[in-house]
Amino acid sequence: IMRLNGNPQHSHLFADRGNYIGTWQRIDLPLFIDAEYIMFVDSDTIISNTFDMYDFGLDVTPGLAASAEADEDFIVPWNVGVVLFNIPKLRETHEVFMEFINSHTDNPRFAHGNISDQGAYLEFYADVVQFLDTIFNVKPYWEKKQTFENRKIVHFHGLKPHDFLKIFMGYPVESWAKAFRTIVKKKKTMLFVCAVMHDFSKFVSKDEENLRDYCEYAFGKEGENKVDICIKFFLNLGAEEGGNKKCTKHLDASFLGVTA
Repeated sequence: IMRLNGNPQHSHLFADRGNYIGTWQRIDLPLFIDAEYIMFVDSDTIISNTFDMYDFGLDVTPGLAASAEADEDFIVPWNVGVVLFNIPKLRETHEVFMEFINSHTDNPRFAHGNISDQGAYLEFYADVVQFLDTIFNVKPYWEKKQTFENRKIVHFHGLKPHDFLKIFMGYPVESWAKAFRTIVKKKKTMLFVCAVMHDFSKFVSKDEENLRDYCEYAFGKEGENKVDICIKFFLNLGAEEGGNKKCTKHLDASFLGVTA
């Protein structure tokens, strides 16, 4: 009921039943995890550099810690695609949290217009939410050099690696859902997107069968040629060493829509 009452132009999650329901699966984590803290990450993330509890400092969250969403300057806990959970606190309050969610089924939006389990977490646990440093939830379209240089986790929030490849290939902005078009229009200022695309390529290129499946998912309806371009791009980018990456050199000039 929550999803059906939502507006897909506000969030792409409302457009797909599976994606929307999938976001709620983390709410039962405290029933199955025997630990004091866990770092939960969405499946569209890449662990770029190692980290441990020391990196969170002494003031570790009493409930949960989340970072910024689309705007890296909006230093407010918001996006739970990467979130540090205090498991004992969540376990202690799980039953009441579930009652809170069930009382909200007719309204897909929580406090401050937030949605889904993210909105539920941030509203219910508002008194014990802390801000998670942006280096743990870096979005590819952000622009601060220091954030990218110190990144621990990259989050392909909204736009996935194949979407950025399509941007490089010059796909028109109308190719994306309305919720994504503002980000796509920022393509000229995506200064560090190739660095995080390299993070992704290093991992996906190690399993060519999985890479082919991914490229067929992303480009299969457009023909084998586009699939091969996708495979070649990620293989070649993943084979590079060093920190400075020029993504578009791995594409035929006829496909270039942006220099990166």
